Amino acid sequence: RDSSPAPLTLFVALFIHVFRMPAFYMVAGFFTALLLSRQTTAVFIKNRSKRILIPFVVAWIILFPILRHLFAYGQTGVWRFDPSIYSIGWKTDQVLLHLWFLYLLLYMYAGTLVLRPLFARVPRVQAAIQKLSSLVLRSHWRLLFLALPTAALLFPSGYLATPKALQPIPYVFAAYVFCFFVGYQLYALRHEMGNLFRAWPVYVLLGLAGSGLNQYAVLQLRGGNVSFEMALLSSLAGGLACWSMVFGSVGFFLRFFSRASRKMDYLVDASYWVYLVHVPIVAGIAMYLNGMAINSYVKFGLGMIGGAGLSLATYELFARYSWIGNALHGPRQRPARVSTEVHLEELAAKSP
Repeated sequence: RDSSPAPLTLFVALFIHVFRMPAFYMVAGFFTALLLSRQTTAVFIKNRSKRILIPFVVAWIILFPILRHLFAYGQTGVWRFDPSIYSIGWKTDQVLLHLWFLYLLLYMYAGTLVLRPLFARVPRVQAAIQKLSSLVLRSHWRLLFLALPTAALLFPSGYLATPKALQPIPYVFAAYVFCFFVGYQLYALRHEMGNLFRAWPVYVLLGLAGSGLNQYAVLQLRGGNVSFEMALLSSLAGGLACWSMVFGSVGFFLRFFSRASRKMDYLVDASYWVYLVHVPIVAGIAMYLNGMAINSYVKFGLGMIGGAGLSLATYELFARYSWIGNALHGPRQRPARVSTEVHLEELAAKSP
């Protein structure tokens, strides 16, 4: 915690938290269906091991001791070796760090590979699930149909905790599995994506309104106003905000970023690496700025700009064209160097 907190950043964080991971898992489900439609199970396992499992294990081995010591210093102000910070158990909090995204995703891949052949043996059930999913996603009431199951899982807190222990939190895991399932079913309607996400401005407005109600109710609950009505409001508003912003954000990017762009392709390539390495960078900047007589929102801006800039710089220097980049997103070729030499004869011929 900074010595001069910035209250507005709490609301920004709560707003982003409503939909960032649901969107991540929905997209993951969509591309899981895409990969399995084009690859054998063996190729899929090899691909996901290279892209998800190995980066998760390697990044955890490197980042766990670094972040444990860094946060211990941030809390005490003293650098010291404490063996207790390396204690790991099934229920130990903070073990997964920010890599819990990938940890839960591995469970979802495993579940998909187990259930997919089972449902293939009962085609009637598989067809019924796909038909029901298509009806829901095509319906004008799709947000309501998706929000209600999510709201049920959010009840009574209206908020998804961050599952950083090895033992998954059942309701959190179920909420993200539902998002993964929606994305998986959405692949069957990939040719209708333009229509499904066309009303993205309306979705964003609904998401902002739902998020405001959700934040109000969540803060009321945390402040001691614990009642059934407030818990219901926080959960329903959270479910509505979640799916409104998921559809709104996806629709926004389909509308404005569907064309090829070298800059966007670069940021997409870099995003995985930035996700892995940004936490110690941002934490280090925050600790350095803590206590300084600077406006708290300026500190926030410096942390954002510095964290993004340094993370991207490390990507360019160490990851993009190395074996790391090859593992994260596939090989990338360095741009050919353009010669700056100009023959004097050519220059003279072109001059007036």
